[in-house]
Amino acid sequence: MTTVSTTMPAPGSASPPPLPRSDLRATLARAERRRKLVAVGLTLPLLVFLLLTLLVPIGALLIRAVENPEVANALPTTGKVLASWDRQSEPPATAYAAFATDLGNLAETAEAGALARRLNSEVAGARSLVMGTFKGVSELVAAPDGAARDAAAPPELIRERMLALDGRWSELKYWQAIAKNAKRYTPDYLLAAVDLRRSATGDVERMPDDQRVFGRILLRTFNISGVVTLACLLLAYPSPTGCRSCRHARPTCCSSWCWCRSGPASSCVWPPGSCCCSAKGWSTRR
Repeated sequence: MTTVSTTMPAPGSASPPPLPRSDLRATLARAERRRKLVAVGLTLPLLVFLLLTLLVPIGALLIRAVENPEVANALPTTGKVLASWDRQSEPPATAYAAFATDLGNLAETAEAGALARRLNSEVAGARSLVMGTFKGVSELVAAPDGAARDAAAPPELIRERMLALDGRWSELKYWQAIAKNAKRYTPDYLLAAVDLRRSATGDVERMPDDQRVFGRILLRTFNISGVVTLACLLLAYPSPTGCRSCRHARPTCCSSWCWCRSGPASSCVWPPGSCCCSAKGWSTRR
């Protein structure tokens, strides 16, 4: 027979000294920090996934909703000159010269095409006007007769050449479109979503009656959402008559609208607050 002996501490022997309060606080702080790092490490992949698949696309969409880079990139000098223009009188000759200079600085036809398409969305006919001027821009900025080859043409001469090339440059609507879209960011797309727009002078106004479509769609959407939300609240809200129970089923609270289902476990029937037992002929108790 095996005898197991245990050694018990002698009475009055000294116990291990307790940890100092500062060391205990530091140990608890390290343990808490380790726990937080583990929790962050477990949730970090999910946060990165949500960031890449949800927040980044939404952010890009919001930026695209206000971004308007075509005119600002193609005509930087023209935008600065037209910033002080009142958009009612004839543009100054320096605006013609700045436009011809900016157009001549475009390296590719694709850049001129993007500019032409953007202005054409504002004013019909701007695409052919810009592309036609782009093809003859070298003649617009050429030095006058008798001057040095590298000499710049005066703004008045460039204005005359542009009007001779295409008389539509004397119409204010094309210059107003350039001035209105000269900034890199614009509220035009967001305003169009609620049937508003900016006028040629920059003031916000309502769309014409035949172009107001988004406001009605938004109003209809909010009406349907409100009706669905109200119906869900009525269906889910507890009945004011309180809870009833059957002798054959556990007590359950009746919803406002609930059709009786087969079986003794069903709780509600029409009208609200009644018990399925009464519909089945069983006795009920409150």
